[in-house]
Amino acid sequence: MGYLVCTECGLENDENAEFCSECGAKLVPTPVNDDNEESSKKGFLVKYSKIIIFAVIMVGLLGVTTQFLLYVNDYNAATERNQFAFNQSQKKTTPTAEWHQVANYTGKGNLSHSFSIKGEKFKVVINATPTRNYNTNYMKVDVKDSKKSIGSGELTWGPRSAVKSKEKTIKVTSRPEKHYINIQVKDLKKWQTTIYDYY
Repeated sequence: MGYLVCTECGLENDENAEFCSECGAKLVPTPVNDDNEESSKKGFLVKYSKIIIFAVIMVGLLGVTTQFLLYVNDYNAATERNQFAFNQSQKKTTPTAEWHQVANYTGKGNLSHSFSIKGEKFKVVINATPTRNYNTNYMKVDVKDSKKSIGSGELTWGPRSAVKSKEKTIKVTSRPEKHYINIQVKDLKKWQTTIYDYY
């Protein structure tokens, strides 16, 4: 139930009164709420305050979790980009030189020939099989650049050596240019010379 409070003397009058029953002043309709309405408001706040606080905390935790997940996602993406860039740069800076066959000669007698290389080193692999004659058999190989001899190798069989193939590798360090090979043999059944360039 509401009341009208007199602005002159402060007396609470009935809500339907037009004039104050104490001082006769005209009453302005300003209803005063009773205690039940205020207590119901307070009861509502007390009853739901825990739920409201819990909801506010959950919204805050959700925001913090979202920010953390975004940070982790950005960090992982940046790490993957850096790893990819690192792998790419390593692939570009690591040269992969390998042996390439540039010439192959076979025969039974002497031979002289020229060949060119691209790298800073090459190798000459010689292989030969002697005839069965119980004499000294051999294969001599000399490698030259445009001015001088830069490598040599030899395969030999004595009168009592087993008649089987032998192989030898001659390694040479030289600049890229034209080179020459000279092969001298005695009493061989067959021979083979293969040249490999390293670049």
